[in-house]
Amino acid sequence: MKRIAAFLALTALALSGCTSSVQREQTAQEPYPGFRQDVLLLRDTAPASTADPTLRGSSAQACSAARRVFTRIDFIGKPKAEVLEMLGDPKTVSSYGIAAQPGENTPLVYRFDSGFGGWQYTLQFTNGVVEKVEEQGLD
Repeated sequence: MKRIAAFLALTALALSGCTSSVQREQTAQEPYPGFRQDVLLLRDTAPASTADPTLRGSSAQACSAARRVFTRIDFIGKPKAEVLEMLGDPKTVSSYGIAAQPGENTPLVYRFDSGFGGWQYTLQFTNGVVEKVEEQGLD
């Protein structure tokens, strides 16, 4: 009986060590806690027009998530491919999204527009890495 108890205790200890290393690895991959949830929220939309129900703008939650992403992550020096992997194609955020264009130095324009205003973040590239992030309010 003591052997079984000792075996179970060692197994539990080993599993707890594995779990914490997995948790540390997952946290290390996120630039900040809640980043993955914010990336999902970037694509949250709401009707942008009563005249055209197919036109979808960014929701208030999407605009708030974009603000967190673009103020908490330092994109300067990141390769274009890494930014696209982190955030996805800008076209996917709403009906106002601007598709990523080919070429290592073409800008990525992430537009979070409710149809009544919002924010636009433009990442400028030189030699395929982010050189500057421009933030512009939309009316």
